[in-house]
Amino acid sequence: DSAGFFHPDLTRRDTTLKASAEFLTMSVKGVRFAVSYEFSDRFSSVPDYEFLDHRVMGKISLYYGLDFLGLRASEQKHIPLDYGIEASASGEMEGIQDLLRTDETMRGGPGCGCIE
Repeated sequence: DSAGFFHPDLTRRDTTLKASAEFLTMSVKGVRFAVSYEFSDRFSSVPDYEFLDHRVMGKISLYYGLDFLGLRASEQKHIPLDYGIEASASGEMEGIQDLLRTDETMRGGPGCGCIE
């Protein structure tokens, strides 16, 4: 609390405004470049504590991929799932078609639930 220190009737109040922007380049062979700009302005009720600051910074980042767990991308793009359904003989397929026909017949018209 600086009440009365700078001026008998003034209390020191500070307000800071900051804005920044950063511009990145594309990564080229694991190296990325960036330039950043930061603007700061402090408003104070005591003139000795006011300031204006401009900063420009250049950055170089190096990227290198390490696979600590030994995980690699799969060579196979599609892995077939086993559903346990095989149609090896035409007789099995006809049995399925018969079941579908029976189901359609049972559904029949509206309100009918009987097999002829």
